[in-house]
Amino acid sequence: MSDPKYWGPTVLITGAPKSGKKSFARLLTAAPYDTYSRNVDTNIGKKKVRMNIIYAGPETMGMWLNTEVEVCLVLLDLTDENGLKVIPDIIKGTRDILNSNIKTYLIGNKFDDVQNRKISEADARSFAQEHNMA
Repeated sequence: MSDPKYWGPTVLITGAPKSGKKSFARLLTAAPYDTYSRNVDTNIGKKKVRMNIIYAGPETMGMWLNTEVEVCLVLLDLTDENGLKVIPDIIKGTRDILNSNIKTYLIGNKFDDVQNRKISEADARSFAQEHNMA
């Protein structure tokens, strides 16, 4: 969009299968999320912002090959003990396919399921630092 008062990033939500990508997209958009891409209008201060929210697993990443994605949210299922093992391939694929300089953030999902948590906050933070994630 050419109007600087109405601009925002394209945000990719990705992660391993069953990590909660679709549910997280629903949370961000506050609406049923039955497509892979949706624009979300919001206000940040007095500035109106439109974000394009995309969710894709490793198997559908190629759909976004020509999309200018500025931010990547990688969901980590904290109840899956193998969660940290698959994330490096997802990060590499995202950076290889979309943008090697993409801002990548690790999001611990299912944090409220304390009894079934397999990955500690400390391990997730350490992993994020090792992989240049915020």
